[in-house]
Amino acid sequence: MDVVARGPVVPAPSRGPTCFVTYGGPAGGMGKPGSFDDPKMWFGFKKEVLRTDAPLPSANSVFQGMLHETTLMRAAIACPFPIPKFKPSTEKLDDAMAPTELEEIARLDSEMMEPNKPDKVPTISSKMEPRAATFESQGEGYYLYGPFQCRENMMENLKQDPMLKPVADKWSKFDCSVFDVVFSHGTAIYLQIRWQGWFVRPVVELTESELARLLSKARFPETRSAALRSLQNCQKQSPPSLFVDVVAATGLAQMNHFTSDHFYVQCEVKHLNRHERTTKAATQPMTVGDTMNPFWNERLEIQPWHPGEDLEFTIYDKGLVGARTQGKVSLTSANFYPQGYNGRLPIKGLPSAFLHVAVQPADRATSTCGASSGITDAAQAAPAKNISSAPEIIQAGDPASASRMPVGGLPTRTMLA
Repeated sequence: MDVVARGPVVPAPSRGPTCFVTYGGPAGGMGKPGSFDDPKMWFGFKKEVLRTDAPLPSANSVFQGMLHETTLMRAAIACPFPIPKFKPSTEKLDDAMAPTELEEIARLDSEMMEPNKPDKVPTISSKMEPRAATFESQGEGYYLYGPFQCRENMMENLKQDPMLKPVADKWSKFDCSVFDVVFSHGTAIYLQIRWQGWFVRPVVELTESELARLLSKARFPETRSAALRSLQNCQKQSPPSLFVDVVAATGLAQMNHFTSDHFYVQCEVKHLNRHERTTKAATQPMTVGDTMNPFWNERLEIQPWHPGEDLEFTIYDKGLVGARTQGKVSLTSANFYPQGYNGRLPIKGLPSAFLHVAVQPADRATSTCGASSGITDAAQAAPAKNISSAPEIIQAGDPASASRMPVGGLPTRTMLA
């Protein structure tokens, strides 16, 4: 999908490098159950990155190649949706009787008996033109409507936007679960909408690691299917576990201006089986020392975990009432299984912040159960440290019973789902 700028290009927001990927599946299938589930469909306009008759480009080169196009698309981000303006050549009635652009579009919307029938786009195109800068895709001008972090926020904006009533009417009929997959892919979601207020496709904003994960699933769908089959077999046996050592963090931002910041880390397994109960565990809040660069040096035992399942770390700041999110870190299964991992990971949303973790399968031997569905071209994983201290078993939801070992050993907590 070639994109050409219309109007001035504005610089991308300084929130870290991301790229935009537009859903490229069949337009007629959008909104049906499972329509956004197939990772291949997200590269429908970028099929060259999935070709098997030539060497596959790395995820990094794909990401870098999409940054220019993303800059052009970012220049056309708009919310609320821009109302077009009449062309200078458009014949107008007496000023007192002449409808506004929005009134004319509302009239065309009211004449629709079903989605875009009769088609309002030719009439709008003949009388009006874009009021704000658009980006060009396949010869047409589009806006990028958003961003949205959840389905409810997206639908609420669509319903309230006077330009997008037909879009809201159509998309509100979709099953809610259809959008859950879209919002699980990346940092934020946009809607690519032609400037006339119709022809919509979802766009996902991805970091480089999120793009690599989606690209890996699109290129190697058999790997994920094999992992799911192996998961079902392994679940009949004793569930495996991980040792997760949360060591330290640097570069965190101050969130509590009247009290000290007490950061802690929660580790969650991203289960392949969506119906499996959530598995997660957390460190104790750091209350002593340099709390802006906390040193937990605490071990969590995560169970169950299955080969092929990624980990997500969330850094929270515990306050007097509740806790606020500082940032998130993702670690794919391929980066720690079976070889283990020990290193620093960039914290999403904080430009110079890192989380140091070490992850080790409880059984170092490679299991015959499971298949890794991680990213093959991710950064090389360092070997994890070997710590033989025996864990203390505690029940989920009982952080008070976590014990700390003498100096020289890691404090250990085991969390059962």
